[in-house]
Amino acid sequence: MNKLYLFLLLLCFFNLHRISAQSPNDCANAIQICGNSDIDLDVNGVGNPESFNNACGMVENNTIWFRLTMATSGTLGFTLTPESTAISEDYDFSVFGPTDSCATLGQAIRCSTTNPANANQGNNLTGMNSTETDVSEGPGADGNSFVSQINVMAGETYYILIDRPIGNSPFSLEWTGSAQFPDAPESQASIGDTLNFSQCDNLAPFNDGVATFDLEANSVILIGNQTNVIITYHNTPEDAAIGSNPLMSPYSNISNPEVIYGRLLNTVSQCFITVPFNLNVTGLDIIEPSAFTVCDSADDGDIDNGIGMFNLEDKIPEVLNGLDPDSVTYSFHLNENDATANTNPIASDYQNTSPNSQQVFVRVEEISTDCFGIVPINLEVIPIPEANDTTIIQCDEDGIPEGFTTFDLNQVFDDITGGAANRTINFYVSLSDLENDEDEINADAFDNYFNPHIIYALVTDTVNGCTNIAEITLEASTTASNDTILEVCDDDGTEDG
Repeated sequence: MNKLYLFLLLLCFFNLHRISAQSPNDCANAIQICGNSDIDLDVNGVGNPESFNNACGMVENNTIWFRLTMATSGTLGFTLTPESTAISEDYDFSVFGPTDSCATLGQAIRCSTTNPANANQGNNLTGMNSTETDVSEGPGADGNSFVSQINVMAGETYYILIDRPIGNSPFSLEWTGSAQFPDAPESQASIGDTLNFSQCDNLAPFNDGVATFDLEANSVILIGNQTNVIITYHNTPEDAAIGSNPLMSPYSNISNPEVIYGRLLNTVSQCFITVPFNLNVTGLDIIEPSAFTVCDSADDGDIDNGIGMFNLEDKIPEVLNGLDPDSVTYSFHLNENDATANTNPIASDYQNTSPNSQQVFVRVEEISTDCFGIVPINLEVIPIPEANDTTIIQCDEDGIPEGFTTFDLNQVFDDITGGAANRTINFYVSLSDLENDEDEINADAFDNYFNPHIIYALVTDTVNGCTNIAEITLEASTTASNDTILEVCDDDGTEDG
């Protein structure tokens, strides 16, 4: 018999809890052994209690079941080797058959429950070989952990129950004897075939590392021209080994990257192999930019309507997040659906249509691939600060009634701002000076040279930088008074002056 190694990880749970019904802990879900099987499992505990008898006092603790259908007649044996060499690591087994049903297991034809430590063995191996003559041994110190191999006929089916009452080590199985198992299917993928999938993250929500994959694209490659072979796809090697929880295709990945396991099954022999391949979701490393804020303005004829002008190009460097702008193209859209379909682009100089706030979308596409990403740009129009026109009337008290005097402009600060916090005011003699930030005047002492004299106040919100303009009218009163003498008669009948 060709040597065959099975690597199986049995995790010990001493509370003996039951795991899901579909697991190799149950005879009905036994793992089919084939000529080139290579199985890697993670199983634990016991499944549903099986109806069987054995002369070794074996019970189920942490178990796994195998199903063997013979392709040729001959002898069958095996050696079970725990990964740990500790003598305390204890494995037991029972062999049933020939039978093709778990309902008719009957009495075990071979079994061993010898404890290697109690039997003072030099190792912790167990199994069936050609040198032993006994058919059962154990429990405890009875035996040496090996019983005689069995004679099998082509077409017969046997079940092997392996149990680990003590320890937590995985194990390997080496099949011995002259009988052969049927061959499992083989992957027909050639050296030039690529089984791994790489898919752009082109589905909303974008940049989440999730995409849709057509797993069936690998089916033709893996099956080739083999007959009586089907394929299913699974998330875990455990599911693939027992054919549990097959995936539907198209399939959306649940992690990135993700390993998927194809299970090729011969429907006649029930032999199978598993073939892993990778799903990888790629995407452009673009990011949602910070909110795009502009101050309300009178550019549209209304200074307080929440409508502003945005140059959407200003946000592209932030969106690209370090990507070479020459390697991509981009466009702007009113909604995500248009961005996804790459339809109805809008101009980069955009005036919002929804007052105060609106969301638009930018689509960035890599020139060398079909990968694209979409992120929103949140537009916000910030109200400008209050700026009230006001008048300062002040007497011309310098003795020269020409209408010129010195004004303290700070006295109308609250009149202009409405008393709002976080405000500054800068004063200028002309709108041109204000717009160019030239020749700011001293607000503490300004001498008018017209009467009345109009100056301009630039009000700034120090929190968001928005500004507004107020007109300040300065008036100097030139009212004059002259000395005079008033005379009246004392005619009240009393000469008292």
